[in-house]
Amino acid sequence: MKLVPIVLLILAGAIANTVTAEKSSESAIGETSHQFDLHKKIISISNVPIASTSPYNLAIQFGQILYLSGQLGRNLTTGQLISDDTQNQTYQALHNIQDLLHAAGSDITKLLQCRVYLTDINDYQVMNQVYAAFFSSTELYPARATVAVTALASNAKVEIECTAFTTRSTSNFIVSSIAMLVVLPMGVGTYVYALWHDNPYTTNQAFCKLRTYALQSMTMIYRWCIVAACVDRCISISTNARLRNFASVRIAQRVTLLIVVVWLTLPIQVLALIDLRNDRCGVLYNVGLSLYFSFYTITTGSILPVSIMIICAVLISRSLEMRRQHRRQLAVNQYDRLDRKRDRQAFVMLLFQAIVFLITQTPLMLLFFCNAATIHITNKSANQVAIERFTVFMVDMILYLFPTISFYLYTMASRQFRREFIELFRSAIKPRRQNNTNQVNPVLNEIL
Repeated sequence: MKLVPIVLLILAGAIANTVTAEKSSESAIGETSHQFDLHKKIISISNVPIASTSPYNLAIQFGQILYLSGQLGRNLTTGQLISDDTQNQTYQALHNIQDLLHAAGSDITKLLQCRVYLTDINDYQVMNQVYAAFFSSTELYPARATVAVTALASNAKVEIECTAFTTRSTSNFIVSSIAMLVVLPMGVGTYVYALWHDNPYTTNQAFCKLRTYALQSMTMIYRWCIVAACVDRCISISTNARLRNFASVRIAQRVTLLIVVVWLTLPIQVLALIDLRNDRCGVLYNVGLSLYFSFYTITTGSILPVSIMIICAVLISRSLEMRRQHRRQLAVNQYDRLDRKRDRQAFVMLLFQAIVFLITQTPLMLLFFCNAATIHITNKSANQVAIERFTVFMVDMILYLFPTISFYLYTMASRQFRREFIELFRSAIKPRRQNNTNQVNPVLNEIL
């Protein structure tokens, strides 16, 4: 029964960490990215050639704002108008806008403003019907102006220019939190179940193998999703423009999917390596396999993730310092003191997370080496067996602390995170508004 407070603490931290996953992605690792990620990024579509005779780009991202060039009703690949009528041209122009938004990791629901240019104002109603069909709700309509012009390029009848916004991907944080919520019932829940029943981990061979596979698979997914988040934030504030192009929502989602696939596949070897004998579950009776399993787990689960996180923390610190120096040269330093404070806060939080990760992984590394070193000892006393089981239990509990302690670290170290968490808590209690934006209905439906 003494385990109950520990289990409740771990579960509370895990749930809080999941609920605040999106907040932590902005506050803990990328808290200062909005302050510094103000660089121009060219948005392009892979199968659309960029004509050298056209001195413009299809879309530009500056910070979190997307500026889309005016789109005609033509196929982006061929550059030819798809039709001579306004209806089809309007549809194609909006379809082009959708493709550009998706290429930037955004979508049509994030449009802020559009300008529609018509060569014949009598086509206004036709254009309006097609335009409205692209939005599932009137609350998603962006601000808009419609302008009548004498002519458009390529003798087009309609051109649409839009401004939108994009958001950072939180898929890595969400997936990592879900992975740990899968681990906790199987990991901690096994010990709780063993308080009143026989421990299935030491009595059932199938459960021994499946539990070990699930724990390793899910914990690896969690760790490497956190690493991917660190790398993403490091790239997003890099001073290298080409490198920043990789910090997109689409790439982050693909990397997260790749992590899930790899760590659902690679630990399958555990099913063949793990065995249950004499109420012990593990690689216990082969020194070579035990050393291999220990080296593989320590390298992929501890050394590499910690090293990458520390390197990212150092690179983030250098990038922020270079940008501060650049601002000083431009004499834009009225907020420099606040920015330096935010920089230190984000850097310290990322560094602390790497340190805590290393501390919580060290007992596991020592345990693996001890198991490999003592694998040949078969006549252990009852006291030795009891000590080993207690050690395994404590190592497991320490491992579960890392994914849950992140929430407490963020809360204690970051004032910005505390404010956002309190605001999140308040919004959950108070009646939620239907939408964060207020639609202002003009006296006239459209100003022409």
